[in-house]
Amino acid sequence: MGRCPRCGYALRFDGRKYTCDWCGYPRSQRSLTTTVQSIERNVKNKIQGLIEGFRNQRQVYVSYPIAARPCTLCGQSIPLSVSRCPSCGTLQPHAQTGPLVPTPAAETSGVDRRVFDYIAGHNGTISLSQASMDLSLPHDVLQSSIDRLKSSGALSQT
Repeated sequence: MGRCPRCGYALRFDGRKYTCDWCGYPRSQRSLTTTVQSIERNVKNKIQGLIEGFRNQRQVYVSYPIAARPCTLCGQSIPLSVSRCPSCGTLQPHAQTGPLVPTPAAETSGVDRRVFDYIAGHNGTISLSQASMDLSLPHDVLQSSIDRLKSSGALSQT
């Protein structure tokens, strides 16, 4: 790999000969108009890529550790809401320190239960925007449900 003797740009080997992508060496020299048009095209494509990147919604992944307890037989860490150990299948006692989901109103507890099950089903790591779409909940309702689950101790705060 060498440098173009005409412009100093890195030469590219295409299997048969070395060519310069900037000035066209060894062919005739590229005109200034062609070079400027190539630069304009490259800059335009870069700017369009940046604009598209800002338009696309970015997904933010947030991890919420789930309150867990060890299995009575094998010691595997399992969520408090699980009645059977996924590893050994042993039925777990329901000796929990407090309610998993606060129940000030019937609909609130239903939403909290759905959110908790969703988080548990995704191993404690979720995308808020994806969860909002999957659960058909507005973002603010989802966030307030997560906050209630945190304050009740169903989700560990780390």
